[in-house]
Amino acid sequence: MSDKETKLEQAATIQSNGIGTHHDLDSLTALGYVPELKRNRSLFTLLFQSLAIAAIPYGEGGPLISAVYGGGQLSIFLGWIIVLIFDECIAVSLAELASRYPTSAGPYYWSFQIAKNNKTVLSFITGWIWLVGNWTITLSVNFGFASLIAASVALYHPDWTPTSWQLLLIFYAICILTLLICSFGNKILPMVDTAWFVTHFLYILNLCQDPSSVL
Repeated sequence: MSDKETKLEQAATIQSNGIGTHHDLDSLTALGYVPELKRNRSLFTLLFQSLAIAAIPYGEGGPLISAVYGGGQLSIFLGWIIVLIFDECIAVSLAELASRYPTSAGPYYWSFQIAKNNKTVLSFITGWIWLVGNWTITLSVNFGFASLIAASVALYHPDWTPTSWQLLLIFYAICILTLLICSFGNKILPMVDTAWFVTHFLYILNLCQDPSSVL
């Protein structure tokens, strides 16, 4: 049995277990990949995950207060339109690449496929930049969440002021908790994404009613 036939047989076995669709498995097999992980996400949970990654409660406050002090309502309105246009251009471009090369490798695999020269070098550089960027974003969000927890506790206990080492320990605890959930809690990740969606949705409703709450 050839290697391709073996992959097709493995893909058929995975499909019989209710994972993925025939089109998905054919595309992955054609690219030389065999699905290994169980797919337990629906379209809605993927949308919820995207909203959670956007981190609206943490990302809205800073730009909003800068726009209010820097230019007022006009700068906010025009800024959102301009950013939306550029974001849509990036989203369409990435969607085209993802539909052509639907692999978990993502950007560094795409750069290898579309580059004309120095494919390996460009793919290596792209992969490391993408990885370091993800580390930076994740750690910054975790540290912001640690600061939010410390500030929330200080609201109910005014006499307590978090020191640097206490804030650092909270940050480490959040990193360890997220590591355990992502490593061993694959089954509960859709529920986590749904819970974050509800939280973000309530925050957005509160923001619409009282924009000063983020200031």
